[in-house]
Amino acid sequence: MKKEKARSHISAYLEKHIKELKIELEDKIKSSVLQCSDVNDIDSHSHQFQVLKDEKSVGDRLNSAIKEQVYFQNTPLRKATKVQEGALIKIKDYLLYIGASTPIILIENQSVIGISIA
Repeated sequence: MKKEKARSHISAYLEKHIKELKIELEDKIKSSVLQCSDVNDIDSHSHQFQVLKDEKSVGDRLNSAIKEQVYFQNTPLRKATKVQEGALIKIKDYLLYIGASTPIILIENQSVIGISIA
């Protein structure tokens, strides 16, 4: 498998993941506005705190995914002679792409896993 094909699929995964996180964050923000508008007792304050904490968690995951995507896009596409960012390495039944964290992606019946250098 060519590295360009693996990069294309990983890029598509990262874009989809970021889109899903943006939708999740929008939902959390809408939920927090509705939940926080009627705060009048300790239980409501506790719930409000949890909603805001969840919102921050999704925001942090989104920021991390965006940073990873930018880093991935800036990784040069060159032939790797050692294990380094941008390398596509065959190990048993898997291909490992060094430079972006992904779950297992099936490309042409080949399992590819992205591994972040972080």
